[in-house]
Amino acid sequence: MSHCSGNRLVSVLRRVPVDRVPIFEHVIDQRFVKHAIGLDERSLNLAGEPYAQLARYMHMDVMTLGYRSRAEGTRTRKDFAAMRLPDHEEFLRRVDDLLRVGEETGLGVNVYVHGPFDSTYLSMGYETFFFNLTDDLAFVEEMMETFTEDALAMVRALIARGVTTIEMVDDIAYNKGLFVRPDLFRTLWLKRMERIMEPIHASRTPVFFHSDGDIREFIHLVLDLGFLGINPLEPQCNDIVALKKQYGAKIALMGNLEIGGVLARGTPDQVHREMKRLLEAMMPGYGYVAMSSNSLANCVVPENYMAMVETVLEYGRYY
Repeated sequence: MSHCSGNRLVSVLRRVPVDRVPIFEHVIDQRFVKHAIGLDERSLNLAGEPYAQLARYMHMDVMTLGYRSRAEGTRTRKDFAAMRLPDHEEFLRRVDDLLRVGEETGLGVNVYVHGPFDSTYLSMGYETFFFNLTDDLAFVEEMMETFTEDALAMVRALIARGVTTIEMVDDIAYNKGLFVRPDLFRTLWLKRMERIMEPIHASRTPVFFHSDGDIREFIHLVLDLGFLGINPLEPQCNDIVALKKQYGAKIALMGNLEIGGVLARGTPDQVHREMKRLLEAMMPGYGYVAMSSNSLANCVVPENYMAMVETVLEYGRYY
């Protein structure tokens, strides 16, 4: 069953007119969750009913669970042979719980799935991964292939359940561009991501992409793969207004409100001014989702984040 009807996030991803800018966060840490609903827990660990309470408090349209298959400490082929990936069925039971609550509340369910690139370097460790790019590229590719197949299996299970959106999470860049040279990155990543995307596109499930860092070196690949949106557009390395002028007609832009800046160290008035500025620049033509520049981390002052929410509710309306 599809859970897309009337969902603001889906509407913006598909460029359907919507009443206001959606609010979205995929990871919400303990400080804000405790402030909002009194539970000392991350959003990713919440059951359906408390997550729905949190989403309503934040005026979000979707609840998000995250699936990651990394196996940290897998540095050698012996480690790799012994590697065991997470149990899909246990995770999917949690997805089913959110879907049930979504049916009752009208909230959508977003699930993020880690891609093969960051799953591999986070499993190997940065140093081992980057040495292996020269010393044992075949080992890197074998591990990436394992994570590709695992992500593909998870994506198919999510599609079968009718989740509202799928978010592919693959941190492929830092604040100066891709982690590896572009030709090698394309060789390692592009065909594998195309395989993961094939059933998503076949099912017409709305899909968007997450990577930290400067997106300019890989935005063309994200567009070619058919993603409908991209986040979180960290402001220290992404000029979101310039990105809107160049790519705003092709892909929804999500985020850009700095968690290490006004959300953590500013005042509600400063947040209000910065969020209003973003809305004025980004709202024309739809295609914008209000979001922090990474996640709702524990450094974020809850009252500051709620100033962002209140600004969107007041100034983010189209009609």
